[in-house]
Amino acid sequence: MAAVRVACADVVIAVDIGSSLLGAEDLASAFGVALQMVGILMERNVEESRASLRPTDVLIVPDLGRVSAVDCARVVEGIPAGEGTTLRAQARRGSSSRSRGPT
Repeated sequence: MAAVRVACADVVIAVDIGSSLLGAEDLASAFGVALQMVGILMERNVEESRASLRPTDVLIVPDLGRVSAVDCARVVEGIPAGEGTTLRAQARRGSSSRSRGPT
């Protein structure tokens, strides 16, 4: 997020496509444990990034269901959720901009 601020961005549009942590049944292999460790580290990074957002920034968090960052073959399934969440965020931002006057 800091790099975006240095580049003089007035508004940051951040998209959180993080997935939830794995269940116990998914931790039976070394791959599952490694994936969980990466997920925990990513979640920490996401929390820090969210904390740096300003009120004028836009955070988009689509509900991707069970599609995760490692489900490359299923990534297309997340597009409708991302599109819908983005359009709702755009509508909210547009209505709040109109109520404040020109920006």
